[in-house]
Amino acid sequence: MNSLKLRLFRVLLLCAGTGLLVAGCSNDDDSPRELSSKTTLTLSKYYNDKGATTLPTWGRNDKAGLFAADQSVPEAVYAAPIQPGSQKSLFLFTLDAPQHATSTIVAFWPSDANLRCENGTLKTVIPTMQTGFVTPILVGKATAQLNAYEGCSMELKNLFCTMYISVKKGHYSVSKVVIKANGGEAIAGEFTVDIDDWSTSASEQTITVTLPTPMDCSQETQLIPVMIAPATLLQGYTVTIYDSKGEDIALIKKTEPVTLEAGGKLDTDLMAGPAFPSQWIFSASTVGQYNSSWSASNMLPSTSGSSGLSLIHISEPTR
Repeated sequence: MNSLKLRLFRVLLLCAGTGLLVAGCSNDDDSPRELSSKTTLTLSKYYNDKGATTLPTWGRNDKAGLFAADQSVPEAVYAAPIQPGSQKSLFLFTLDAPQHATSTIVAFWPSDANLRCENGTLKTVIPTMQTGFVTPILVGKATAQLNAYEGCSMELKNLFCTMYISVKKGHYSVSKVVIKANGGEAIAGEFTVDIDDWSTSASEQTITVTLPTPMDCSQETQLIPVMIAPATLLQGYTVTIYDSKGEDIALIKKTEPVTLEAGGKLDTDLMAGPAFPSQWIFSASTVGQYNSSWSASNMLPSTSGSSGLSLIHISEPTR
């Protein structure tokens, strides 16, 4: 009888050991599986197209998107805020991720943003042809064990920088501006963010902003907003300003290094012109005083320029 009990005890020990071994192997092979993750997301301010800041809050009908960035080409998953009406809210995402190991995730807003995640990079587009409106993409990153009770948190910040072009008050309207980096740095086009170190790159060197209707500058100084890629412009930038007739009327040129920061803004210098939108031409002769007729001998050459004052002395002719 004692022998039978001993055998049974040994079998139970063997089963228990096998179960522990299986559990240990299961933890080692922590392949992605569907799980729920508590995630707290905080929206940060961004610079809008009015020259001020907007601090968004989570709306009842809003959603946030999330990528499991450790996967090669993850599909975004979406969730609604549990605490709408505030800048900060808890979300409950359902996604495929390891149960025990840590994972890197990227959250974004708005949920319909043109944003992809591929092989450890985020990809989007900063348009080279813009219309003077700002469309932010707020993004954040976290690394955590996703199904842990405490969950994870991140703050979402704008991926882009906002440049404000200052257009001087004057009797003209502006229809278009063109921005270019003097050193040839890329400031728009295909825009990528390395998720590991958050370094960025773009593909195009020029941005053109064509306003829907010409901007009247007769009453006050105006601002034209531009979405631009974060970068260091080692030789500064040049902005060419065009009036409603399509003529270039002024330049804003900065040759010192400039740093464009993600989520930040840059105010350009105030444009210096136009001092005189068109040229003046001046001609004179001695006809008025001496009742002589116009001829090549008594008509002064035409003088043209863009600014200043000319004083012309007319000598009395020999009688």
